Amino acid sequence: MKLCVSASALATLAVLAQVTLANFDIYRVNAVQKPLIIGSPQTDYGYQIFANDPGCAEVNFTPWYGAKSDVSGKTTGVRCKGDGCNNNNVRGILRKILSNKMY
Repeated sequence: MKLCVSASALATLAVLAQVTLANFDIYRVNAVQKPLIIGSPQTDYGYQIFANDPGCAEVNFTPWYGAKSDVSGKTTGVRCKGDGCNNNNVRGILRKILSNKMY
């Protein structure tokens, strides 16, 4: 089977089929929230997102976004699906990651 494609069709395809590359790091973090008055501290987890490999100071002062099951609408946080989202801190495959940051 021979496939013939015109130059204009190739040009149109080249415009529509753009390649997008993204390079960012996502860190899963544990956060301990101390009670204001009385009670036990609660441990929660979330994610920090960096444009490149962060240094220790950047990790310590970068805000984290809580893990959420739904980040639609006005909900701020990160939704993660896959083996890499487990609490055991073992590398795995991220099947889906969505984030929403409201300003």
